Amino acid sequence: MLKKVLLASAIILALVVVYTKVIPFLLKPATPIGDPQIEAAIIDFANKHVNPDKINIPRHAIEWKVEQLRFHKLTELPGPHNRKEIVASITGYYLTPRKDYQEPKRNSFKVKTKFNIGNKYPSGISVQHITR
Repeated sequence: MLKKVLLASAIILALVVVYTKVIPFLLKPATPIGDPQIEAAIIDFANKHVNPDKINIPRHAIEWKVEQLRFHKLTELPGPHNRKEIVASITGYYLTPRKDYQEPKRNSFKVKTKFNIGNKYPSGISVQHITR
């Protein structure tokens, strides 16, 4: 009876190690921190889905756009899902209205923020913004 319990626990432990360490290692090689595909996905996500209040853009802004991304840190998250956390600075501009038919004023912004990225099946990159 004791041998069966020890054997079952050893099998479960081996499966856990294979599931959390070996499979993610074999799935895909690590992408470099300056990967243009990841950069394009984050910029596209930031322009379309990030709440402007979370990146210090005023509510009265007419239009805003993220133009540049600079990576600071890439952290592999543990587990079999092959997700990464990226700390990056996003730079862009926003337009604020003026009075009496004048051109809108263009202001720039720069914010350091976090994104969570992973693989999106069947192909592509999934991006999430991590708010503080």
